[in-house]
Amino acid sequence: MAETLLQRHDATPTQVQVQTKGFTQLSGPVDNGDIVADVVFVHGLGGHPKDTWTYGSEERRSSNQKLDKDEPTRSRSFRRLLWSKGTKDKEDIAKHPESLVSTCFWPMDLLSRDFKNVRVLTYGYDSHVSHFCKDAVNQVTISQHGRTLLERLIDERQDCIERPLIFVAHSLGGLLVKDAIIESRKHSPQTVARMVFQRCHAIMFFGTPHLGSGLADWGVLLSNIVEALGIGFSTYKGVLRQLAPDSEKLESLTREFNEILNAPIPVDQKIKIYSFQEGKGISASKLLDGKVVPDHSSWFNRRDLERNISISENHKNMCKFKGDNDAGYKAFSNGLRMYLSEILHSKETQTTRPGVEQDETQLKDVFINLATSCDQHFRIHLLVDALDACDEGQLADVLSLFHDDRGASACTIKIAFTSRPSYLIAKALTGTFKLVLEYGNKQDIAKMVGAGLRFFSKPHGGIFEWCTNYLTDHAQGVFSRIFIVIGNLTGWDTGPCTKAELMKLVQDFPLELIDYHKPITEQLAKHDPMMKIEARKTLDWVTYAERPLTAGQIWDTIASMTWLPDIWIKLGRGDEVAKLFKQRRLL
Repeated sequence: MAETLLQRHDATPTQVQVQTKGFTQLSGPVDNGDIVADVVFVHGLGGHPKDTWTYGSEERRSSNQKLDKDEPTRSRSFRRLLWSKGTKDKEDIAKHPESLVSTCFWPMDLLSRDFKNVRVLTYGYDSHVSHFCKDAVNQVTISQHGRTLLERLIDERQDCIERPLIFVAHSLGGLLVKDAIIESRKHSPQTVARMVFQRCHAIMFFGTPHLGSGLADWGVLLSNIVEALGIGFSTYKGVLRQLAPDSEKLESLTREFNEILNAPIPVDQKIKIYSFQEGKGISASKLLDGKVVPDHSSWFNRRDLERNISISENHKNMCKFKGDNDAGYKAFSNGLRMYLSEILHSKETQTTRPGVEQDETQLKDVFINLATSCDQHFRIHLLVDALDACDEGQLADVLSLFHDDRGASACTIKIAFTSRPSYLIAKALTGTFKLVLEYGNKQDIAKMVGAGLRFFSKPHGGIFEWCTNYLTDHAQGVFSRIFIVIGNLTGWDTGPCTKAELMKLVQDFPLELIDYHKPITEQLAKHDPMMKIEARKTLDWVTYAERPLTAGQIWDTIASMTWLPDIWIKLGRGDEVAKLFKQRRLL
């Protein structure tokens, strides 16, 4: 499957009209089942869902023309200084005159061809800097943009909430992504909103500021980014003053996102980070000294889950790739290919069989949704078995579920609980119908005891009646207990024994089911000493395996006991055990 994913798709990508607000799907398989992941592009402050990611002088010129029309003369001079006076640009145009009209919107032109099993989305929002000002009519904070991104992403992924997510963000767009992830994490497990956080596999940041040692540092970073956008000298200081109050939120954003990265879970379950850093400053600007976002701020310095690379472009152009041979695109596509391979490998190793690992919250939600969505003609019958096996906390949780008031049910629901006698359960279910099987089964158990101990009836008349009455009274309605006791009494009628010895044997037999299993295993080990060693080795397999073993794999371990060395039954040698497992290809 991985090889299929990495094949190039040579068909010419279909042109798509990119919406300035909300999501636009740029490419993706027709069959949703073939999609490995959603790749979501998010532009930054003053950016555009297409232009931010488009290389080409035609786009640059049209952008300048628009700004020339809207901005004061002084700002136009700054723009010309920023983009028209660069010696490198003139040299490129002289060598490649065709570049004057060629453009490359690489998320659609290149990714749709190179990654055919990926759905590519670009997200747009009103990112004009003036709208972030506190005095503006339509003032929107970075946090509000982050929440809107989360809400729209939930709507976009209603039919594929389990699909892995990879974000690609430029500049302050990375802060929106982090804020959306943080907000998603605050929701209850297994809710649709939380799935954005749970299914986020990686984030690829282009020049996003992550680190500031204080509000002053954030102010400098914001001023650099605003200046790089070419807003103009007349509005620059005012915009910066209005952005400054959001610095406290930016500090909080950094702290909360680091908490996610530092969560005590295995590294392979954490969000992966790829940080692209600008390799050049905007030297033409007199206000900017070097890079817009300094290197120490544009990465997390996390060798366990982060990769970083410098792109030989300035902050604005670092995410504009001219084609296949662009060094930046090669680095990006290699990183994306790595993350998609990880996702595919994770799918191959996941076990999807239902079992004890199934999420309890999800099961509860299924029950509540089923109960509240069915009409009055629908009937639901539930059997909740072994309620007494829960501890007090689990018991309270289960019983509270059936008193949930999230919605009234119009249908008929009948629930049957099975449990040994319990005061807590009886109290919680006060007023419900009860059937005590301990009493209902008593006659049947007495018949089974009489049939099993019939060999006592003649030679040991007195003991027969006593054993029958004792076992019937102490069975607690459980037939399996009687089978085990009778099995242990078999043979006593043929040997010399007293009534007192028989009574002691019966009375000493444990009443808890878990205690019945111990003598059984001890008996097996007594008859076959090798069984104890094989059982220990089998437990080693189950303990050291990197994933749950199937019944067939456990059978293989038992069948292969002849070659296993003695090291397997010793404690504290997990490295040797794992090595042998890998040699046998059972991990």
